[in-house]
Amino acid sequence: MSESAFAGYENATLTFTLPGETTGEVDPLTGNRIFGSERTLVVVAKLDQNGNPRIQRLPGVDPQAAFLYGRVISASLDGQNLGFNLPAGLRSNQRAAATWGELRGEFIILLSGQSSWGIHKILGDRLQGWFEIK
Repeated sequence: MSESAFAGYENATLTFTLPGETTGEVDPLTGNRIFGSERTLVVVAKLDQNGNPRIQRLPGVDPQAAFLYGRVISASLDGQNLGFNLPAGLRSNQRAAATWGELRGEFIILLSGQSSWGIHKILGDRLQGWFEIK
C-alpha cells in the first residue's frame, strides 16, 4: 500500500470506538443479536480550520467548536493498517477522542461522499467535522 501524499504533515489523531461485528448468535432471554467486542479505529490526519460562518453547526455541538477539514493520512482498525481510507463501519456524527496540534478534545465526524474521479485513492479520504476542546 502506498503512502499518503500528506505524510509528514499530520497534525491530528482521532480515536473512534466502533461497535463490534455481530456474532450471528441471539440472546435467548431477550432475542437480541449478540455483538463482539468494540473495535478501535485510529486515524492520523492533516486537518485545517475553516472559519466559514455558513457551515451549519450540529445540534449539541459546543458553540466554541472549530470546524476542521482535511485528509486521512493513515487509518488502522484494531492495529490493522487500512491505508488512508476510512472503513465502512464509521458513521456521521460519531465522536472520537482527538488531538489537534497541542489541543485535546473530541472530534465529531461529518462523512462526505467520495469523489467520482477516485481522488481518495491518491490523496486519502476527505475528513471533516467539529473539534470541541475538552
